[in-house]
Amino acid sequence: MNIVIASLYANPLTIAHIRYLKEAAELGHLLTIINNDKQVIIKRGIPFINSLSRLEIVRELKPVWDAIISIDEDESVSKTIEYIYEEVIPKKLPSCKIHNNYFVNGGPLIEANSKELEICKKYNIKPLYGVGGTEKIESSSNLIEQAAMEWIKRNRDKAERIIENDLKQRPSNYEFI
Repeated sequence: MNIVIASLYANPLTIAHIRYLKEAAELGHLLTIINNDKQVIIKRGIPFINSLSRLEIVRELKPVWDAIISIDEDESVSKTIEYIYEEVIPKKLPSCKIHNNYFVNGGPLIEANSKELEICKKYNIKPLYGVGGTEKIESSSNLIEQAAMEWIKRNRDKAERIIENDLKQRPSNYEFI
């Protein structure tokens, strides 16, 4: 048996995520890490979909064997990978012989961060890059931005009132950082 770990934000889920997960699952049992809401805020600013909802959506996808929410507090998933190898795999697969371990990354990413690489070495996990393709064919951030811009275009008056009210509520000495 091969264990494959993939991580993704899925905020929102796109066709690129589906292709990434399908290709990753071809390598073995796919355990997917959903980046938590704090990680979304660090990377993008606002969770479009909360982590519990994203977890439930991803668990329903055909290629996914199981999924968990990241326990990390930074952009890496190193603590979560360690947790998977120390806690999850021994409990869910106590008597299975694991042949290969993979940590996969999709899209244009060419290398995991150093924390993830350290954990990969510790547990004999082979990092694989470009899974699902190396092109950024659809970006969650771009989809959210396009939707926001379209909302502003269609609701310009409402958006202006929201901004005006926000400015009125700020103290006179308020400074933008």
